[in-house]
Amino acid sequence: MSFQRNFFTSATLSLILVTSAVNITSCTSKKDTSGKKIAKQHDDLLPPQKYSEWLSLDAENLEKLTLLSLKSNERFWINYRLFDIYKDLNLVKACQFLSLAQKDSAKFKLNNFILLNDSLFCSEKFPDYLLFTELENKLYKENIVRSLYKKGVVTSNPILKISNGIEIANLEKNRNDKLRFYKALETETLQTADTSLQNLFNAALRKEFPQYLAPTDTNRIEIATDFIKDRNFAKARENLNHIIKLPDAKKEDIFKSYKTLFRIEKSLQDKKAQEKVILQWWKWLQKELKQKKISIANYDNWFSELLVLKARWYWTEGDPQKAIKLLKNSAKLIKDPTKKEELFYTLGRIYDEKKDYSQSKLNYEQSFKVSLQKGAVFEKNLWSLAWLEYKSKNYLSAQNQLELLISKIKDDSDSKYKYWLAKCYLLQGKQESYLNTISLLRNKEPLSFYTLLTYRDQKEKITLLAKSSQLEKIDFVKETLRNSLSPEEFTILMWHLSFKQNTILKEWAKYIIEQDSNNFLPSLILYAKAEMYSNLITSINQLNSEQKSDLLQKYPELLFPKPYWELVNQFATQRNVIPSFVYSIMRQESAFDPFARSPVDALGLLQLMPALGKKLAKEEAMTFEHDFDLFKENVNIALGTKELSRLLQSNKNKYIPAIAGYNASPAAYNGWIKSRYRSDVIEFIEEIPYEETRTYIKLIIRNMIFYDRIYFQNQGFEYPDFLLTI
Repeated sequence: MSFQRNFFTSATLSLILVTSAVNITSCTSKKDTSGKKIAKQHDDLLPPQKYSEWLSLDAENLEKLTLLSLKSNERFWINYRLFDIYKDLNLVKACQFLSLAQKDSAKFKLNNFILLNDSLFCSEKFPDYLLFTELENKLYKENIVRSLYKKGVVTSNPILKISNGIEIANLEKNRNDKLRFYKALETETLQTADTSLQNLFNAALRKEFPQYLAPTDTNRIEIATDFIKDRNFAKARENLNHIIKLPDAKKEDIFKSYKTLFRIEKSLQDKKAQEKVILQWWKWLQKELKQKKISIANYDNWFSELLVLKARWYWTEGDPQKAIKLLKNSAKLIKDPTKKEELFYTLGRIYDEKKDYSQSKLNYEQSFKVSLQKGAVFEKNLWSLAWLEYKSKNYLSAQNQLELLISKIKDDSDSKYKYWLAKCYLLQGKQESYLNTISLLRNKEPLSFYTLLTYRDQKEKITLLAKSSQLEKIDFVKETLRNSLSPEEFTILMWHLSFKQNTILKEWAKYIIEQDSNNFLPSLILYAKAEMYSNLITSINQLNSEQKSDLLQKYPELLFPKPYWELVNQFATQRNVIPSFVYSIMRQESAFDPFARSPVDALGLLQLMPALGKKLAKEEAMTFEHDFDLFKENVNIALGTKELSRLLQSNKNKYIPAIAGYNASPAAYNGWIKSRYRSDVIEFIEEIPYEETRTYIKLIIRNMIFYDRIYFQNQGFEYPDFLLTI
């Protein structure tokens, strides 16, 4: 049989399963013909009531339970749980218990689940994948791929082995483990004469590890980007410079190569190297224009982007006059007026910092005139105009600008604009408008930093938020999930939940929200139970303001979870850092994903730069063999809390400079204090020129207050002004 007829991946397997399962009883039907829910399953089809207690038992004590007279659901649960415990300790014994579990598995609709585990750990018998329902194919897709891979190994079928091996490799979060798997698959691929299979592997390799392909003039940017992932910056530079020097390289590739080189030096925080790249990049672009080798459209796009980047670089490096001169002298070279929007906005920001408010306003207004009146720059420019009027005490003009801004963006996330609009009303003596705006802000955006500030302004206590006792109650969880599923689906899900099958629970969460996008609570509960906190936070961020408000009042711990408590508590206590600070940073930096990696190569839960991690590890005499050790939870939390402690100590326990130093740098913060200091700390925060750091400070303070409201305070409290010292 030809390769085309034999080969299938788990993706095509899904299609086969859907097609072949037409005559098989499916467990995806939710309602009978009358539209009513099918009757509840009997309790003896569900996991035993005591399973949550039994989860804490070790193998020895669980085995003692098997000597008792047990119901079938109790017997099945204990046998599978013993398999799960023993599979990493004593595989022979584990498989004995799995065999016992298999006798009861059909009753609980888990026969295929058990067969998959048997094929993975205990035997060389493989289930008939075509008999899996569509839902089973979704839930067990990872185990199906692993089982097919093993089948390929056992039957010496390179198609099954390599195609599914690629998918297994791509499931690995650790890049080194992924690479090892790819190298093993490469050996297999080279041994087969099947060109289609070789093409498949090479396409996957190019996507995941292009550095291992032969370099050509068309793939060197991909190769350089891959070397950056491994922090092999020398090799990345080598490939990028090759493109730049290539006589017939595409202009787009050269521009992108310079942009990537600049990104490398930003990651390494090498100022001299950054300037060198910018100057070379600038010289190249000017030369290309002079020789008319770039279209006017491309030139406008590229030149405006590079011009603003270069000017901002001079500005942040302490030479605003050079930045102004550059922007003014170069503006005439841009033909398309709309491409000048960010140029004028940047000039306005620089003059604003210099307190030349007339020139600042002039440039903001010019930016407004050339704008297409949409997008991020347009919104930032309108805000800057309003803020300039506010600082100049022109409160009516500021009010008008803010009202225009709010009407233009029509967005849920306008709490900043509403807060300062309220302040404008107050400062003009418009008490009723002030109170109405504050009330609207509190009702619409209770999660906002600015909403919390209204309690400070009004000298009101911030109330506590009670953790939901319901989420810990299995009956509540059961009822919430039962209402989202058919009886058969509910039965299967409860078994997966009782076995703590986190990967499968993640698929359940996705499945439920696919059925009804408004029914978000069951999915959030499953992500929390599966300890998939990154998925949890991402899902919450996609909710609208009203849904978030409802969630905050009923289940606040879902919005602000507290994972890794033992490690956080241990190192926070050791470093004399309050746990709410650690959690606030962790939630913002990584959404609790231990494998998080930023564009500038900050790694792990607390997003530490490798050079800093290495330095801190040396000070602590900790083993630190590789930059990617920062993906280990214990290493990252130990070193991250040390850095937070150091920043607090060096800033005399002032949180704003510590937070700013963590996100940007202490030097940057000190520069802002010199050039942008305002006696009103909230106004000072608004003046911080780095948008990322400005937002970051607000979110960390917001997070700390919410963590205190939920976990660390016993009664309502005044706004913690100690967080706002500069």
